[in-house]
Amino acid sequence: MRTISYLLSAALSVGLGLQGLAQCNSCEPDLSCAAADFPVLCPETLADATAGEPYEEIITFNLPPVVVDPATDLSVDLLSVTISSVLGLPFGLEFTPSNADGTYEPGNGETYGCATVCGTPLSAGEYLVDINVAVVASAFGFEQSVDQSFSLALTVLPGDNPDAVSSFELSTLSGCAPLDMTGTALVTDAGASYAWDFGNGQGSDEANPSFSFDSTGTYTVQLATEVEALTLTQVAISSLGGGWGQDVDDFFGQPDPYFVLSDANGTLYTSAYGSETQNPTLGGFSISLNFGASYSIAFYDSDSFSSDDFLGASDFVAEGGGEVTVSNSTTATLTLTSSVVGTFNESLSVVVFDDLDVWLDMDGDGFGDPAVPVDACDPGNTLPYAFNDADCDDANANVYLDADPTGEGVDNNCDGLLSPDEMVPCPGDLNLDTQVSVADVLVMLSDFGCMSACESDLTSDGSVSVEDLLALLAYFGTQC
Repeated sequence: MRTISYLLSAALSVGLGLQGLAQCNSCEPDLSCAAADFPVLCPETLADATAGEPYEEIITFNLPPVVVDPATDLSVDLLSVTISSVLGLPFGLEFTPSNADGTYEPGNGETYGCATVCGTPLSAGEYLVDINVAVVASAFGFEQSVDQSFSLALTVLPGDNPDAVSSFELSTLSGCAPLDMTGTALVTDAGASYAWDFGNGQGSDEANPSFSFDSTGTYTVQLATEVEALTLTQVAISSLGGGWGQDVDDFFGQPDPYFVLSDANGTLYTSAYGSETQNPTLGGFSISLNFGASYSIAFYDSDSFSSDDFLGASDFVAEGGGEVTVSNSTTATLTLTSSVVGTFNESLSVVVFDDLDVWLDMDGDGFGDPAVPVDACDPGNTLPYAFNDADCDDANANVYLDADPTGEGVDNNCDGLLSPDEMVPCPGDLNLDTQVSVADVLVMLSDFGCMSACESDLTSDGSVSVEDLLALLAYFGTQC
């Protein structure tokens, strides 16, 4: 039994460079993906995936160095594009850009990029994958940062067993009391929390707990998984630090503050600047963060005629939703938003026995000897066993119910008969009586002159002729 709920368009936020992106294979861009005056993604719709089956798809993006604003028809130089977050990926899939930091520089000739979407989606559904980017463009000598979003549709089809549990697995589903076992959570995102109910009055909040059943019975093991995504959604600067007011740009007006967010792998996001103000509130973005990860936020004043002024930097740890105040020369309040992006509530039944009647399986073919029952729950038992009694020769691993013929002269499939395919091959034994005799000569003579589909064609030339009779006489007297 299972219940799975998706919130925020089934969004699972993936912060670039943070959440296992190296798991996907590298990609090569599709050079037939061509842009005219504006960046494009190819394909427009991702290929369908199937729940529970491995998936891999390559996304290509073409970034022209000059784009045309459709509203004003003005040309703008596209300096850089940084993928800031990917939202809407089904659980179990990852997004790996060809550049580890997710940054591409069309202004320096890097007009093509790609990304690989890979993994095994856990659940079927219709998804909209949003790729959010921070764009740095230049027009008339002035640089400007803007946020853009591109969307791709993805359909995950149901697997062969749509009712299968996808969020956890158990080490076994049955056994003898006392039964020791482990549970393994399959949703392992950094923002995942777990509530296990073992059905025996006990539970756990661990991802992979160990537990046991001391009494016989049927138990329902249930796991409720909740996944949260953490994003930086606002930076409110309350006071600017030193570094501003010391050059020619500052002489003519107020500062234009902006921030740069980084992690251990480098720059994650560069914001637009707040124009002509010392206390801007910067927003309009949603930057994915990893629970428990450390980040650095640096502040600058954007200048037109001189290099940007450095206004200080602070480190912080993304521990959860709420406000975080940073102060190292510049003081600012960061708004971290925690959102539940998905819940799983699924269960499996576990059967615990006090005795278990099985059958001896000495040949290890998975089929037991009906004449030798075994108690699998007997602590002193050391005999191998199978959970069925469908073996008619427990000394031969090629003999059991519905087994394929081996041509060894034994009744492989236990039907009490020796079929032609089970017999040892015997050339010339046309009547299958295990010897080559006059009776076989008579069979061939009755088939003599046959020109197609001839049962007596020993020479495989498509007909029955003197050559076949001579071949038969060569085997005459053979006992098979």
